[in-house]
Amino acid sequence: MRHDLHFSDDYRTSDTEIEIKKAARIEGWAANSNFKMESISVGMQNAWHHIAISYYKGKFKMYYDSKRISNIPKFDVAPNMLGIGLMFYSKNDSKHPYLAVKNIRIAHGGGEMYNRIVANGEYVTNGIIFDSGKSTIKGNSQGIINQMVTILQENPDWKFEIIGHTDSDGSEANNLTLSTDRANAVKTTIIKQGIEVDRLHVVGKGESQPLNANSTPEEKANNRRVAFVKI
Repeated sequence: MRHDLHFSDDYRTSDTEIEIKKAARIEGWAANSNFKMESISVGMQNAWHHIAISYYKGKFKMYYDSKRISNIPKFDVAPNMLGIGLMFYSKNDSKHPYLAVKNIRIAHGGGEMYNRIVANGEYVTNGIIFDSGKSTIKGNSQGIINQMVTILQENPDWKFEIIGHTDSDGSEANNLTLSTDRANAVKTTIIKQGIEVDRLHVVGKGESQPLNANSTPEEKANNRRVAFVKI
């Protein structure tokens, strides 16, 4: 589950809370003080932020942009619904702060990536998005990267080749460099979360292995992909 939040300049918050419910009955709630969640108040104003919530086989995790702010290995309550509540507080009555939500996505099952790797030896995704012509990873790509981090944590003997692919826009030489830089950016993001550097190897393929004719925007988008190949 993931969604994006936007905080205006005048938004102020004193805490971050999670409320746990079963049907209409509140089972419990937790905040920074007793949920071991790190403060996210600094720099949150006037910007969009990516929030990701994962629940899989009793494991609960929450991410704020690329930062994990909650990790519960054994979650005793099995959630059966999702609700989003928005609250804000401002000391300045002359202005009107706001909190906005967009791009809500709910994905079924946290094991799809694992199952594909076991069945095919690789996981290929178009969901890791970069700035055009650059190797800067966009914030809404973090969910997929976090899934790969979890797989690496749960399978400490696994190693992967991260292969970057581009479309055919630009020269072959530039695309080869770009694909390598993008694969390196994914590797760097993963090792920042504690994965050993020698478990990940980087390969750039540029535009050399297209899946189609590269003749439409949709086809080009499908060719811009990252593959995690188990080695």
